[in-house]
Amino acid sequence: MARKYYRDNLFGSNRYQAIRKQIASDIQLSVSQILAKSRSIKFHNLAVDRDVIIGASRYLEIAHKNDCQSLSVVDLSVLSCAKYLIDFYKIHKEQIFILSGDKKLRKCSAKANDGTFVIDSLEPKNNYQKYFIN
Repeated sequence: MARKYYRDNLFGSNRYQAIRKQIASDIQLSVSQILAKSRSIKFHNLAVDRDVIIGASRYLEIAHKNDCQSLSVVDLSVLSCAKYLIDFYKIHKEQIFILSGDKKLRKCSAKANDGTFVIDSLEPKNNYQKYFIN
């Protein structure tokens, strides 16, 4: 809605930027919120769901071209959601950490070369716990 109002000149760019920052802060979760047994989902958006599904199918195509056929829908959706956050909410790729021991998921992400990056959680030098700072 904010983008539509901005395009229709109903409010200026300062208001639009403030709304974008507020939405970005609303969707970011702390580690304690992520680890909580009960979490509430604040936003449900069919357009987002459609974009995530389209993105997952794009990653499926990349996976098949690069011998990563065993990736699950969940794996592909994680990459797609990360890409969605980067593209539409302007969250910096440095703020998104995808940790996985799955070599094929890391390979698919690298072949996509679109800003998503999967960190090898099994590699001792990565010390994955450093990414979870309270």
